[in-house]
Amino acid sequence: MSLLKYVVADPDVVVTHAQMRGEYNWFEGIDDVTFMQNLQRAFFFADLVACVKGLSLEQTVGEEGILHRLTVLMEFGADSGLELSVVREQFSELLHIR
Repeated sequence: MSLLKYVVADPDVVVTHAQMRGEYNWFEGIDDVTFMQNLQRAFFFADLVACVKGLSLEQTVGEEGILHRLTVLMEFGADSGLELSVVREQFSELLHIR
């Protein structure tokens, strides 16, 4: 069993590769309404995967970074000016778990 270890202060949180892939697949299978209802979950997942994959600041918190865009969606929702399809495509591409 492949384990990825993500430390969140104390205690350690241990997440298996299969769990991360399952979470990714869940996000891939939901509709836009459900995605919007689960933005905090999406943000946590994106943060975890970004750390594990070593994504750059530009890819994560830059103006067009996935964490930045998820934060904007959480704050402003449909009024954010962001196209949800673009955010979801970026989410899928950057956070893909093989």
